[in-house]
Amino acid sequence: TGACCAITVMTTIKPGVVTVKTAAGKEERYVVFGGFADILPSGCTLLAESAVAVGDIDRADLARRIQEAREDAADAKDDEARSKAEQFLSQLTTLEGALLPA
Repeated sequence: TGACCAITVMTTIKPGVVTVKTAAGKEERYVVFGGFADILPSGCTLLAESAVAVGDIDRADLARRIQEAREDAADAKDDEARSKAEQFLSQLTTLEGALLPA
C-alpha cells in the first residue's frame, strides 16, 4: 500500500470558452485568448494571455483581435511564424462564430 504519485500536466490552451466553478459553487464563463493550463488532481490553474467574461465580450474587441492576427500572418518573417499566425487567426474566427452569431 502506498500513496499514488500526483501527476501534473502542463499544456497550452487555444482561444475558447472556459467554465470556472468558484469555491462557492457558482459557474462563470470566460473567453480566453490562449495561454497555459497546469492540471493537478486537485484542480486546474489557467494562465491565460487574456480572459474576458463571456457577457463582456463584444464584436469590436473580437474584430480588432482578428485584424491583428491577419496582420501578424501577413507580416510573418518565415513559414513557421506564418503558420502559427494563421492557426491563431482560424481559432479566433471559429470563436467569433460560436460567440457572436450573425
